[in-house]
Amino acid sequence: MNTSVNKNYFLGLDGFRAVLTLFAFIYHVEMVKAVVGISNAYDFFVRTNFGELTITGFFVLSGFLITYLLLKERRDHGKIEVLKFYKRRALRIWPLYYLYLFIAVIFFWGNDFFSFPWPQFSYMNHSALKIMILHFIGMPNIAYLIVLIPFLSHTWTIGVEEQFYLIWPVILRYSKRMIRFSTYLILALLFIKSGYHYFKGYISDPSVRFWADLIDKYLYYFRIECMAAAGIVAYLFLNNKYNSLIYSVKFQLVCFASIIGMHICSYFFHYVSNTLYAFLLSCLAMNIAGDKSILSFDNQYLAYLGKISYGFYIAHMAIISSVSKLVQSCFLESSLILKNILIYGVSFALTLGAGALSYRYFETPFLKMKGRFE
Repeated sequence: MNTSVNKNYFLGLDGFRAVLTLFAFIYHVEMVKAVVGISNAYDFFVRTNFGELTITGFFVLSGFLITYLLLKERRDHGKIEVLKFYKRRALRIWPLYYLYLFIAVIFFWGNDFFSFPWPQFSYMNHSALKIMILHFIGMPNIAYLIVLIPFLSHTWTIGVEEQFYLIWPVILRYSKRMIRFSTYLILALLFIKSGYHYFKGYISDPSVRFWADLIDKYLYYFRIECMAAAGIVAYLFLNNKYNSLIYSVKFQLVCFASIIGMHICSYFFHYVSNTLYAFLLSCLAMNIAGDKSILSFDNQYLAYLGKISYGFYIAHMAIISSVSKLVQSCFLESSLILKNILIYGVSFALTLGAGALSYRYFETPFLKMKGRFE
């Protein structure tokens, strides 16, 4: 019997989350460097789907952990308290999210220092009220499809996760055959997404095409099938299914090799399956949770970064943008090495500090309140 299936917290998964957080940080630094005119590796990261697949990794962690905890709740208590789950998630996500939105509206919106010269970042040409309403009602992923905002667009992932949290506990509570339902859901979504994308190509009317493109992008970024794939693996983990296979060294090596291979294939063929990537990462997450991983993520420094990663993620884009602009303007003639040291070093230190302060003094009081709804 695997004793890990009785835990509510996995140190290694916090370490894994920290690695993903660092990947997202690196990707966005290179993107901002490209925007402000500093030599960068952004094109390489785009072609290898580095950023896209890193975000898929965050969705995998959410899908795996949330499914595991909900199924464990049903196993231990006979049912899933959906309303209590909503309250716990609201206490975890909403306070910092809305605090940042207020800061963004008051200090960042319309400030040239927080604007980008790329046309797709020309958010001031759009209705501020419309964009902010979408953010305040929990749909930043919809706002992201309309216009990119340098200091807000990264919150689209929070919108996707909130919408997943809204429907997933209901599905798990009333679904008697979780594996079968999740498999059908994944196949149905893949069929709908690919079918709609193909159908959209036949739309020629510009006014209709705008909305068709918007729906197509929404379907692409709403990766519930990735979270469902992670949920299937979480079910296997909780019920000790296929342990001998998934925990084997050979299987883990195949997963790692496949993930690397997918990045390489993406570079040459510009396509990668997020769903397959999610399944492979989920199997690695299961090994980490089960203390069977061939790579150890049980590091106190990684675990701490994973713990404060929400605040780190929320703050990182505004900090990277401002630091990069300052470095480019103040050290215009300096070497690329010095610019990179300053951008990476100062941005990381400030973002780490913001995340630590946020967790200690702002998030923790709300996290303690979650205990009322266990």
